Amino acid sequence: MSLYRDKGAEPILRPLRESDLDAAEGLFRRAFATEFGLATTTLFRPGARLVSQRFRMQPDGGFALDAGGELVGFALINRWGNFGLLGPVCVDPSWWNRGLARRLIKAVVERLDHWGCTASGLFTNPSSPRHFRLYESFGYAPGPVTVIVERQVKARDTSDLAVAGVTPAFLEAAGRLTGNALPGLNLNGELDRLATAAGDVLARWSGNELTWFAVVHRGVPSEAEGDEVYVKFAQIAGEAETVDARLDDMLASLETYAGEHGATRITVGISVARERLYRRLLSAGYQGRFHGVHMVRGSWPDHKATILEDWR
Repeated sequence: MSLYRDKGAEPILRPLRESDLDAAEGLFRRAFATEFGLATTTLFRPGARLVSQRFRMQPDGGFALDAGGELVGFALINRWGNFGLLGPVCVDPSWWNRGLARRLIKAVVERLDHWGCTASGLFTNPSSPRHFRLYESFGYAPGPVTVIVERQVKARDTSDLAVAGVTPAFLEAAGRLTGNALPGLNLNGELDRLATAAGDVLARWSGNELTWFAVVHRGVPSEAEGDEVYVKFAQIAGEAETVDARLDDMLASLETYAGEHGATRITVGISVARERLYRRLLSAGYQGRFHGVHMVRGSWPDHKATILEDWR
């Protein structure tokens, strides 16, 4: 609950700071627990340090609303080449319906334009028309439903494990792969900074070809919840049957990785527009946990792209 009593004064917009992060993590859980009607804040993304990790990945992408020294709202963006990942955007529930989210989104959109990003995207609640209207007013349009799927971990042979070193050769190959899906899309900054979190990059090479890679988070501090392995982004090279075999290889490696690190489940996001990948995940034992909608300003790879992404 907000303790700041003078609601007549408008909060000041300023950069988010490292010293704000504990308050921001609490506000993040409080806002979304209220939005979804959860009994306690601990039920929303338990154990995840999402705000802290995203801020440290992109410190100049954080904005705060300060009311007399109290953090009452914040927003974050991360840059993937010329694509910006927006979120979370949070306002203390006691300050809702005062236009504060609009101020935050305006600030992040201006920063994205300053960076020269040609596109950006976010994940939102599909049952909230007010969120749709808010983001649409800044040029965001809804895309296909994204399903967050999960699978309980079973023991696998460690020969399936494929942890990648984030070397210059790997970054170059990953940049080519993402750039083929969307010109200018590049996760190298996130890949390079993943060492600051509890996570890894899994990948498979076939000779000089990078056949797939996956950005995974686990444990504390990371964006993962509790004892899960959270796949934030993954991409597979190739087409049709080649992709099927490579996806199976990636899922086997994720299973081994999760088992070795004591995780009990693997969580992946998949757009239902990528029907072949979606059905392959279901046939591999993944089940829907909940769903949301990606909203995009500009372009994002279409249904033909062999990408798994979770923008929450």
